Amino acid sequence: QTLSSLMLRQGSLFTALVLSHRVSEPRLTLGLGCSGRQKWLFTILPQRCTRPSQPACPQLSALNMLQARAHSTLPFASGSFNQNHFIKEAEEYATEESSKLKLALTFACQALSAKDQLLGEKDQLLGEKEQRLREMVSEKDQRLGEKDQRLREMASEKERHIRNLEHQLLQTEKDNLLLKARNEAVLGSRIVLEIGLASCYPTLGNATDRYEKLRDDHLLDSGRLKSTCTIATKGGTSPADVFKTLTKKHGFRDDVKGVAREAKDLYHELSKDMHNLAQFLPDQEGIYVGGREPMATMLAIAINQLQQAGHIQFDVFPLSGIDSTQSCKLQRNGTVV
Repeated sequence: QTLSSLMLRQGSLFTALVLSHRVSEPRLTLGLGCSGRQKWLFTILPQRCTRPSQPACPQLSALNMLQARAHSTLPFASGSFNQNHFIKEAEEYATEESSKLKLALTFACQALSAKDQLLGEKDQLLGEKEQRLREMVSEKDQRLGEKDQRLREMASEKERHIRNLEHQLLQTEKDNLLLKARNEAVLGSRIVLEIGLASCYPTLGNATDRYEKLRDDHLLDSGRLKSTCTIATKGGTSPADVFKTLTKKHGFRDDVKGVAREAKDLYHELSKDMHNLAQFLPDQEGIYVGGREPMATMLAIAINQLQQAGHIQFDVFPLSGIDSTQSCKLQRNGTVV
């Protein structure tokens, strides 16, 4: 039957002092236990077991405690306590355990070092992979940029080629128009306006865009005919003044609001009356433009503005109405006679 047990620890060395007795044979046993190993140092049979006068101090080392109890409190009946042998075995065991701990610590440090090395190699591989991906993306973006640049250059070259073809076609039509006008009356409402627009805005894509640019910049101001000439470099006659000349001196219809409204879609309205107007052309040779009112007046004003800027360099005869014989001349220098 165990009465009491005292456990003390110093480093890796454990000591145990066990007090036990039996009813028939009281006995005091002093032993050393180390991680499951136990060596019995001696056994004595006392007449009476007395406890130490003072309890063991926690700060007292295990070896000092055993030595104190062996010399002062334990009445030896037989045998003797070999202190040097005990200390030697304890030191050997402590050295052995310390070596094992050092070896285990070395293995743990090596494992941590290997782990850190693997993590470092992994981070390096990830960095290299990320760098390769960035280089691939950069190279791909560069190739796409070069491809886009080539496509833009091809599109620009194509547009220039198309404009050159249109210019050549327009020049051919102009030459044919002037050649025919030497010997007969020729209707050229659309072609005359296109010649002037192409000369005024050569970089714009089509005739519709060119006319809208002319209308907004030089013909209308807030829905009304401009009162100043903005297309000519040195003054000139404004659209409003040309309208007055056509209506007051040459019999064109005096409908200023209708003329301004007609300016909105003038270019697309030109072809509606071409067939009917061709039947009423005068016998006098020349280039004629016009049609129903108020479109005829607005067309004459637009052509006059282009003549003043030097974009139409030949004379034109405007007609007011389909069956009208009244006409005047829009001279190449921008005057109306």
